[in-house]
Amino acid sequence: MALAKYLSRMESYEVTLSFKEIEKILSFPLPESARQLRSWWANDLTHPQCLFGWAAAGYIVDNVDFIRGIVSFRRKLLERIVAERQSRKLVIKMSKEALERYYRRRFDEGEINGKRFDLVSDDKKIIGEVIIARGKRPSSSYFEYIASSLWFLEKIDVSGEKFIVFCGDKKVPIEWLRRFGHKTRDIKFYFFNIDTSELIELNK
Repeated sequence: MALAKYLSRMESYEVTLSFKEIEKILSFPLPESARQLRSWWANDLTHPQCLFGWAAAGYIVDNVDFIRGIVSFRRKLLERIVAERQSRKLVIKMSKEALERYYRRRFDEGEINGKRFDLVSDDKKIIGEVIIARGKRPSSSYFEYIASSLWFLEKIDVSGEKFIVFCGDKKVPIEWLRRFGHKTRDIKFYFFNIDTSELIELNK
């Protein structure tokens, strides 16, 4: 759809267009309902004008001013960031509960030697990070993130254990271990199954 192509070229977080400008982009007039009903501009993917229009370009309709005849679009990036942050907090909370059952001690976010870690035992002898792996296949960006997390863990001296808990795509940590497991020094890899709350050690 022409509107999707137009918006996809925009670099701005917010884009405001008049009805006339939208009609010029589309090369045909808007229906009368678009000029009168807010529901026509609903961010509903069952509506073709949304699915193939602004949503296809990563935008939502933020506001419609029928008196002035303008529509304000806003990128969905902020909503995605907020959602990902919220989902990460939930995953860390669920992983924390599983690790507390596994180690029989309390875990919380904590700081050791000036570095914050997602999970630190109450006696500060066990520390770890949580990685949410997304995507259909392992990517180099995830591998770089894993390497970075391992590097920080290896630099911290604790008397107990160090670990990384993976959630999401199990293929990512498995592929990492297949390729680089021999380079991992005494850091446990766990996979946490969110659906079953099962914690599995991958590098026994």
